[in-house]
Amino acid sequence: MVGRHPAGTLEPGTEVRILVVGCGSAGRRHARILRDLGVANLAVCDTNHSFRQAVQQHLGISEGYADYEEALRQEFDAVFICTPPGLHVLQARLAIESGCAVFTEKPLSDRMEGVDGLLQLAKKTGRPLMMGLVLRFHKGLQRVKHLIDAGAIGRLISVRAMMGVHLPEGRRIGDYRDMYIATLPGGVTLDYLHEIDLVQWIVGRPAREVFAFAGKLSDLDMQADDTAAILIRFDQGIVAEIHLDLFQRAKRRQSEFMGTEGTLIVDLTDWDRCTVQAYRAETGRWQKQTIATGLDELFQAQDMEFLRCLATDESPALDGQEGRKSLQIALAAVASSEQGQMMRLW
Repeated sequence: MVGRHPAGTLEPGTEVRILVVGCGSAGRRHARILRDLGVANLAVCDTNHSFRQAVQQHLGISEGYADYEEALRQEFDAVFICTPPGLHVLQARLAIESGCAVFTEKPLSDRMEGVDGLLQLAKKTGRPLMMGLVLRFHKGLQRVKHLIDAGAIGRLISVRAMMGVHLPEGRRIGDYRDMYIATLPGGVTLDYLHEIDLVQWIVGRPAREVFAFAGKLSDLDMQADDTAAILIRFDQGIVAEIHLDLFQRAKRRQSEFMGTEGTLIVDLTDWDRCTVQAYRAETGRWQKQTIATGLDELFQAQDMEFLRCLATDESPALDGQEGRKSLQIALAAVASSEQGQMMRLW
């Protein structure tokens, strides 16, 4: 049983009753995408009245709540958790205990405490728990993952990933100084977890060791780290270098994968399209492919997958355990920077 309906009886669409918690940028996008996908029975919850009212008015949602526990008493099938990371575990537990499936935005939490208990609860109850790691649905990254798994560049040895964005320009809702990223312990490392996740997903092997330098290095008016340089050593000796920053005026997002027989480079800077470049030793030349993409398209694919799992009562492939892997690496990076030493995960 999920929410109000027996397993396998839900169809993505008007019969599904969903609560979106948190009406910031992520919550607003999910609410809009879910409405576009045909979810008519949609409600929102946020303690910030102006945020909540703005979403309700823009999308014509009549049902809104300031109190989360009161909202859960209204018998929803699923909850989308789009609040600050420190609230995710508690809110997910309450949703599951209320009989709901859960979709939670990244990161899974801002600490490891409570995470394993949440995953055990989801497993025990059979409630679907899906992570919001939207780059897993990016066509360019899926292409790279397929090529590497197929051995197109031989044995993978090294990875470089970087993301740079000017935070005041990258966040369109509100003042960046009022957002949780400005005070979130770990700052850019936790809030821009996507690069850590895409690297560990594509590498496909357990992370063994993490070393990082991070800090508030730019002139941005924030307390949290705005720059991070992270080294990860995976099983079988694969090494990854990840650079994250919030100050670059020229937005950039690119990942490189180097193997014994070639190299793959994927550029994700433009949401409307990406490029995948492949060099193969056997041909001695580069090939370039441009793939049409879109930010809404990624969220649609992600949310449709959650609706499918909700309808079938299946456990999503991108589950809480996947969220745990990326969170553990990110928190190890934060701890490494703070303590000035390598962190061993296994």
